Amino acid sequence: YKLWQEPVPDLVMELLSPTTWRRDVEAKPGLYEDLGVREFWLFDPIGRLPREVNGWRLDVGGAYAPAPVLPDGSCRSAVLGLDLVVHGNGFRFRDPATGELLPDHAETAAARDREASARRAAETERDREASARQAAETARDREASARQVAETARREAEARVAELEALQRR
Repeated sequence: YKLWQEPVPDLVMELLSPTTWRRDVEAKPGLYEDLGVREFWLFDPIGRLPREVNGWRLDVGGAYAPAPVLPDGSCRSAVLGLDLVVHGNGFRFRDPATGELLPDHAETAAARDREASARRAAETERDREASARQAAETARDREASARQVAETARREAEARVAELEALQRR
């Protein structure tokens, strides 16, 4: 992250690992606090902290204060307007209005694939319907042509009959 090129982020989340967890816990909060990052979150899947999700928010004086823990153990990000919830081996974001977990990357990709597949199926169905309409239109055109040929043949036959009757009367 290049501070001289990018604005200071509103939120930072660090994922603790066995090799960097001490630096993430001891050095990073002060660094982000000095930069003015509004919220700082630590996700601890390795069990170094008392809770898996830990958060801090800048208070009015510009110092980090712990983010409150909700009754279910989750925390709410004021920046995102979402809850951070421990889920399986990781964490997920939850919409506090609906209580629904937001889809993760794999779920989003799968939903996009399903939507793309449904679009392709709908396009194939539309193409089939268009082909069927074209075939029906072609069949109607052939029927109309055949009726016209038959009508012309009938008129010619009637005219010939009338001609022959006229010849017979003479």
